[in-house]
Amino acid sequence: LIADVIDRIKADVNHIIVTVHWGTEYIPFPSPSQKEIARFLLSKNVNIIVGTHPHILQGMMKDDKSLVVFSLGNFLSDPLIDNKPNEEAFLLSHYSFILKVRLNEEKIVHIDKRFIEIDVNNLNVMFCSKERSEFLERWYLDISKKINTNYWYYSNLFDVLGKRETKAILIDNKNFLILIKKLVYYFKPKYFSLVFLWLYYKFVYHFFMKLIKVKGSKSE
Repeated sequence: LIADVIDRIKADVNHIIVTVHWGTEYIPFPSPSQKEIARFLLSKNVNIIVGTHPHILQGMMKDDKSLVVFSLGNFLSDPLIDNKPNEEAFLLSHYSFILKVRLNEEKIVHIDKRFIEIDVNNLNVMFCSKERSEFLERWYLDISKKINTNYWYYSNLFDVLGKRETKAILIDNKNFLILIKKLVYYFKPKYFSLVFLWLYYKFVYHFFMKLIKVKGSKSE
């Protein structure tokens, strides 16, 4: 349906701008399906794609003729939610930016961002300070550089456990290998030690304790 609409109008306009409601909440990286949709739209001569829904800033892809802003973050939505996934995402969900794009008939001439934040005390919306804007700009450039690989999305994926999307995330792709890949990315090194300790106390420790008791009873 989207392709049909684009095909009907593209001969009559210089630029096509599409807004999309997509993505996983509170993850600052676009999902594989977001990137797939973006590539499809770009292949149909869409020039600018602006995403909403994740409630956190996600990175952007750009060149002279196209721009993809995967998420504008939180502009007015109350960030003080009960099921905040982790402290970093909770803090970053206070921010958004106003996007300004200057175009000529052929290409994108200039892109400007004006960072804004929600004051958590009174929920007023205001422009960020210079220092905060500089921090957000550096952070935003960093996550934009990581868009090309799915590792960063999958490694942050299960930080939203406990939210209503959990079931949808797990069945997002029926491919069993991709589900395993998600799980592997989730088990970061810090979790390996916990798994090892659990296995040790569950099996090894109790096994040796039984041996000690057996030897003790025999010596008696």
